Amino acid sequence: MSDTGPRYWLMDWHGRVMDHDPVQDRLVMQDITVDRYPGIWFTCEDPEQRPMPIDLRKTVSLPSPLPRLTAIETGDGLVGLRDEEAERAGRAGPYAKSVNMGPFELGSNVLAGWERFAIISEPMLHGILILAQPHLSEIRDEDGQSLPPLGIIPEIRCEIGDICVPVVAMRPALEQVAGLASGTDLAIELASEPARRITVRRL
Repeated sequence: MSDTGPRYWLMDWHGRVMDHDPVQDRLVMQDITVDRYPGIWFTCEDPEQRPMPIDLRKTVSLPSPLPRLTAIETGDGLVGLRDEEAERAGRAGPYAKSVNMGPFELGSNVLAGWERFAIISEPMLHGILILAQPHLSEIRDEDGQSLPPLGIIPEIRCEIGDICVPVVAMRPALEQVAGLASGTDLAIELASEPARRITVRRL
């Protein structure tokens, strides 16, 4: 797989992204940081393809091997990560998981919450970073009242004040926010329960 083309990242059930610890040369799960993109990524032609080989890459090239994973559908736009070397390595199960407050692990034999991930495009990540920083965006509700910055919470959801929406359902809005020019507004219909409308101003 080529290193060129659109980049994608993996977000776990707890709202963290797969990253690289270059000191110990290992995979870690981290909260999104505003000063850099995560150090583990992959490219693909069609992020909706299932099953889809995921050829992980490191921003900092170091020798420790990365797992061979395949994305499989789990519903609601999320994916499971099948470990293609599980049988050869004698692991207990074929799936990857991300432990709450803990590491990324191989060897799970179920596909429950901790084994589910979201595929995040570069425009989605850019949109999240814009909405998470009050000096980059201003968010208001239907009545014009100011709302707090976006946060990522467990079950792979975006939270803006009392509004919660799955990250994958926010994809169109996040990608639109990523393209907003400074000083422009965007009205967004959110797929929340009940549906809500917000306005984003790019600062």
